[in-house]
Amino acid sequence: MGLLWLFPVSSSYSLPLFTTNARNNQLIHKSNARQSRLEHLTSQSDLNSTERLELTGLRARGDTYNSSLFTETHVHFKNLHNTIFSTLTNIDDTLFYLDGPQSTTTRHLLATGYDNDKLYTANYFGETVAELKRLIPNVFEGSASEVLKSLDVNFDGYYLDSCTGSTSKIIEILNTITFNKPRTVLGITLTNSSPDGSSIINRVIELNQWLYSQDGVKVESVCDEPRRWGVEGEVKFEDEGVVVLWWVVLNKDDNRT
Repeated sequence: MGLLWLFPVSSSYSLPLFTTNARNNQLIHKSNARQSRLEHLTSQSDLNSTERLELTGLRARGDTYNSSLFTETHVHFKNLHNTIFSTLTNIDDTLFYLDGPQSTTTRHLLATGYDNDKLYTANYFGETVAELKRLIPNVFEGSASEVLKSLDVNFDGYYLDSCTGSTSKIIEILNTITFNKPRTVLGITLTNSSPDGSSIINRVIELNQWLYSQDGVKVESVCDEPRRWGVEGEVKFEDEGVVVLWWVVLNKDDNRT
């Protein structure tokens, strides 16, 4: 479970900064805070009337994700990982991923040749759902964990680009996944900021521990040997406060160590 490639000694890991523009930085931090609050409220089953009104108001303000605020470098980084997703999977695979109002991941997968009826995505916001449905039919309003619980689909790949630093939220999603396919691709993003103040290294270790503790599977880290998995050219797994992790999960391997 190699980790050192993620963390250059000269890097400073605090809040993610995707742009050098101070106003854009402020907007991003506010969006991240709103996203964290949305995640918290939607994970609760017993909201009181005040919290229900708050949740309605947060959703009414529109999608928290706005790639127009990113630097050119970060846009390139996000595009790179869409390409890694399509490199690790096949065009006849059934995929689940998270996407925003710009539909960047969806557009990439369609342009690469994936069938639109085999692409599934989820989003909190009705307007974004409507926009994504212009491209693919299987778009669902709600959190990833809610949607995955409701679907009776065995996916070949997942890209959980959730813009969160909370491993508990990610593990909540992972607990809905059953690795039934012979081979499952899994991508996860983590931001440097964490609600509990945990370091990025400790959170990466926590996710690895969860994966490697699953019974009946063999887990391979793509980040350790990207070219072994066909990921060629520039390979970058951290940029401006965001880390992207990729694994291939092989089912029913009796020789697992």
